[in-house]
Amino acid sequence: MAPNPILCSQTFWDFSLSIYGDKEVQMILLHLQDKYQCNVNMLLFMIYLTRLQISLNHQQCKLLIEGLHASEKELSEFREQRRAAKLGSQHDASLLATYEGLLSDELVLEKKQQALLVNLCQSLLMNDQDASESSKELISNLLVYVTCIQSSGNVAIPSNLIRELEQHV
Repeated sequence: MAPNPILCSQTFWDFSLSIYGDKEVQMILLHLQDKYQCNVNMLLFMIYLTRLQISLNHQQCKLLIEGLHASEKELSEFREQRRAAKLGSQHDASLLATYEGLLSDELVLEKKQQALLVNLCQSLLMNDQDASESSKELISNLLVYVTCIQSSGNVAIPSNLIRELEQHV
């Protein structure tokens, strides 16, 4: 079976930029990332898949999370460096170029992670051809992702944040 033609990393990137451009959505996503250790790219991907009427089950979502482990670790470490540079640039204008360079590099890593997500999901869907047909009704992939995060025992994500995010997208 050929990869799902509607899953395209560039289309997902463009979709993400349009969604993330909404300041309220951006604030919710960053809050979920910083306070509840959610992966913003996963949140955006869950929204993207739901828009495409592709549902993932709990196991598939867990496999996506596991597949992103190394990428997320690299991104988290890079994000910390960029945040430190941002603080430094507020006190030393000569560090502004360093911060901007790190921000640009972080976006490259974000885009790579999104491409990885698309590739992993295509592989999952190819291995489980009934994935999006396994449920008669379309389920919220955001809820599946949040359930996966919460079942790992790390955090309890307030459902009102997810509802608010769904209302804005």
